[in-house]
Order: sequence, then C-alpha cells, then structure tokens
Amino acid sequence: MQGEHTHEASAAVYAAEAASVPRARRFAVETARKRGWEDTGALELLVSELVTNSANAASAFAVQVFSPYETSDGRFLRFEVADDNPQGPVLAPMTPWSESGRGIPLVDLLSAEWHWQERGSGKFVCVTLREERTDERPRRGPRALLPASVA
Repeated sequence: MQGEHTHEASAAVYAAEAASVPRARRFAVETARKRGWEDTGALELLVSELVTNSANAASAFAVQVFSPYETSDGRFLRFEVADDNPQGPVLAPMTPWSESGRGIPLVDLLSAEWHWQERGSGKFVCVTLREERTDERPRRGPRALLPASVA
C-alpha cells in the first residue's frame, strides 16, 4: 500500500501544546468525514496518540489527511503527523504498569500499515487505516434473528 496512492490532502499546523491535541483530532475526523470516511474511531484515537507525542517532543506539528481510496483489499485512509523532532517513534515492550508508551503499540495494532521517516530537520509518521465495513459486522439484538434480506 505504501506509496501506491496519492490523493487530495488537507493539512493543518499546530503549536506543540496540550490545547492543540483536541483541535488536531477534530480537524482529522472532520476532514475524513467530509471525504466520506465513516469509521472514525481508530482515526480519532491514533491521531490523539501521535499528536500527543508530538506536542510533548517538538515545538510544532502538522496533521495531513488524504482522501480515502479503494483497492481489491478494501477501502483505506492515510494520514500523517509530522513534527520538528527527528527522533522516531519506538515500538517498545510494555507492562501493565507502564505509565507511557502505549501510543505506538496502538498504532501498530489498529492500522493496516504504518511507518515513519525523517523529513528535513524532523520526521513524519504515516498511518494507513482499513475501513471496517458495517455490512461485515455481525448483527446483534432481535434483528439478528431475521434473515439478511429482511433485516
């Protein structure tokens, strides 16, 4: 998937402060929804984790959200978080008592693909999400007893 798809993108730049985290998260979710991406739960969580890392380690950061695209493997959304700190994220082992370090394991778990790369005097983290189709989710409740053609 990496590098195969280039689509329209929207970006926003933020000062590295705690107040920027909810603004960046809102920007990413609203941008994705405007482009037809409905499954925003993982996007919201992963943007929050990555921009929190940037807010703690850099003096500024940017969020870029690309248009969704489809392949034979499904529908995907790519986003990037860039900052002016060249130190890359580390996927480190955690314990239940770890006070930090959960962001990158969550990125690794919830994304279809991710990587980071140096850019200028900083870096960017690129994440690709695979859309979970609502028609693929199991039905629950009384409607689950009905045939699919009726429900």
